[in-house]
Amino acid sequence: MLTDAEKHYLLAVARHALKEEVCGSAGSGPDPLETPALMQTVGAFVTLNSGRELRGCLGLLSSDRPLVETIAVMARRAASEDPRFSPVSAEEVDGLTLELSILSVFRPVTSAHDVVIGRDGLLIQRGAKRGLLLPQVATKHHFTPEKFLEETCIKAGLHRHAWKDEGTELMAFTAEVIEEGE
Repeated sequence: MLTDAEKHYLLAVARHALKEEVCGSAGSGPDPLETPALMQTVGAFVTLNSGRELRGCLGLLSSDRPLVETIAVMARRAASEDPRFSPVSAEEVDGLTLELSILSVFRPVTSAHDVVIGRDGLLIQRGAKRGLLLPQVATKHHFTPEKFLEETCIKAGLHRHAWKDEGTELMAFTAEVIEEGE
């Protein structure tokens, strides 16, 4: 668990990286803060929202960089490289809200009974196809565990019941979610 100071720092780092990526110059960033939690090497996602609409979301399942660096890189990439969206414009930056998801280790899932809505995110993989949905997606859309599994399959480009097929790898994880305005 991150402290409030660490959460605020990560949001400031992400906001600075976003502005720098989109606007080219964002002034000086937040004063450096080094704690063991910020130096851990874990997966993380940065989500950009415009009002209630998704505007970009990219992340890493794992990272060999400190968390603070991973957050900065993913904020930049979410603004400019999410293939579902055009790059964020300078006019949009101040209207976007940031959401950071710091991932736990992954654990295998064998049935819908293993999935707890509101706690778990899902990763499904079969061959070269892979899809991930963060825990907050299931809560936001009021998914049942079965619906969450199906939607993760669809995100991976698989048929909705592929999670039941032999040879399909299904993993769950938790995420510490940090939102601007909390």
